[in-house]
Amino acid sequence: MQVAASLCAQHIELLCLKRVERAMKRLVVAVLLAVVPGLAAAEVRNAPTNYERFRLWNDCSPVYLLVESLQDDAAKIGLTRDRIETLTRSRLRAARIYTDEIGAYLYVNINVVGSSYDIKIY
Repeated sequence: MQVAASLCAQHIELLCLKRVERAMKRLVVAVLLAVVPGLAAAEVRNAPTNYERFRLWNDCSPVYLLVESLQDDAAKIGLTRDRIETLTRSRLRAARIYTDEIGAYLYVNINVVGSSYDIKIY
């Protein structure tokens, strides 16, 4: 009899623990559902507006492009000064911030040693 009562008590305790576990899972889900939209809204509030994106490109003055000479190792990995100038100038023109007039400039310096390289843009 005592064994049966003990088993019954253990069974009831397990059922209670399972109910508590399910309740905790529901609580965690409810908290996540309440918090996550707020986090997403905070990210949206901090995201740049279309006006700010427009100002980024409009407030930029056109720049001249100056590419430094390359080391001999650059040719071994397929880099040429002409190719770098052409690609960079194309990107600047696409953004409408390139000029042929010397004034403010974008300075590109690429150091190549073997097959390793370092790019510096000022």
